[in-house]
Amino acid sequence: MRNKLNSLNILIAVVFLTLGKFSQITSAQCPAFSNGAQVGTISNSLLKEISGISVSRHCPGVIWGHNDSGGSARFWAFNKLGTHLGTYNLAGVTARDWEDMAIGPGSVPGKDYLYVADVGNNKKLIDFAFTIYRVGEPNVSAGQEPLDVNLNGVETLAVRYPDRARHDCEAMLVDPLNGDIYLCTRDRWGDDKGVMKVYLYPAPQNTDVTFVLKHVIDVQLITGEMAVGGDVSPDGGSLIIRTKGAAKRVLLWQRDGASKLWQAFNNPMCVMPQINEPQGEAICFEADGCGYYTISEGLNQPIYYFAHDKL
Repeated sequence: MRNKLNSLNILIAVVFLTLGKFSQITSAQCPAFSNGAQVGTISNSLLKEISGISVSRHCPGVIWGHNDSGGSARFWAFNKLGTHLGTYNLAGVTARDWEDMAIGPGSVPGKDYLYVADVGNNKKLIDFAFTIYRVGEPNVSAGQEPLDVNLNGVETLAVRYPDRARHDCEAMLVDPLNGDIYLCTRDRWGDDKGVMKVYLYPAPQNTDVTFVLKHVIDVQLITGEMAVGGDVSPDGGSLIIRTKGAAKRVLLWQRDGASKLWQAFNNPMCVMPQINEPQGEAICFEADGCGYYTISEGLNQPIYYFAHDKL
């Protein structure tokens, strides 16, 4: 009888351990997204080197984009079919090496802002004051005739890295919950052995000073893999990074409740579907967070959408 009881206890223990292990696996399970489908084609011949994109959260069907280095200081608006909706010039601003953009909160509560990161570093600059520009998002209709608009009231946020190492950055994240800004470095020269260094500029930001960024975490990628774009879901629950180099991947991390956004990088890294684009850098979430878009540099590039598989 005692042997039977011992055997039963062992069996129960195994069952509970198995259930506990299954629960942990389930809680860390990655979200499922469908393979990408082309939903449109960029029609604007001036938008030929797309480096960053963001989907508007209050202008239905509108996507914002910008060119890489060497262009004018302007955003372009287009709809999900790729139809050109307007050119929006940032008054009093230059474009040295724009690399990524985002939408998030800013200095006026309840208002959406467009952010652009002028943080590229092709010239291996050290101890340089890079710039993030922020301006209130204008109203755009997904069916409007193309406009040419000057955006005033652009805020300039100057930043430096906390060390004298050379850093190149092509991915910016803005936390929709609190307005914190993150820069995620690209290991362009192999200095960091595939590590993506993440730096924080906490909200509220100050336009009157050059802020020394706070190094918050290192994320180990594949050696030779480089972060080239990123975004945060509108609810702040997920962040996504696009890479190229030794590996071309779309990587996603899920945030735990009200934790700091950067702490999501401590959670399991999920590899998401992608399409092998010729010079793919731009990526952003849909306005409802139920999918993401990617676009490559080049003329008349496809717009791909990856829908969340809710089943």
